[in-house]
Amino acid sequence: MELSVLAAAAATALVGAMATDTWTRAAEAMTGLWCRFRPGEAQEIGQDLELLHRDVHRARERGDTAAEDELVAEWQGTLGRILRRHEEMVPALQMVLEEDLAPLLSEEQRQVIYKQFNTATGHGTVVAAQNGVIHYHVQRAPAETDGPDE
Repeated sequence: MELSVLAAAAATALVGAMATDTWTRAAEAMTGLWCRFRPGEAQEIGQDLELLHRDVHRARERGDTAAEDELVAEWQGTLGRILRRHEEMVPALQMVLEEDLAPLLSEEQRQVIYKQFNTATGHGTVVAAQNGVIHYHVQRAPAETDGPDE
């Protein structure tokens, strides 16, 4: 999964999970990730996650989706920067997303965080299924030319 896509999915799932009654499980999973890869910042991330929980809860109480979107963007930026510097964290964050964060969300919320990206290069063909819909795309070669006009 591309780093920016993973960061976006994880941030969306994290903010969504922090609004649930089981937010402490989400915080523990993320803190555990920090303990493995950035142990010097584990206590700070724990405090940041408590603030995130409070901010998400307040935004939900007010129905302030813009504030919630800002929190997702903030965490997406944070996670994206860390993943670019520490690519060894990618598989671990993917696992936290799939095994810890996503299960805390409703089915509707899980649909939001999982986006599928398929790429065809050269003369490639993509056949993909998502939410029961089959998508078919052919990447055709550009038309050949005789060269620049003289």
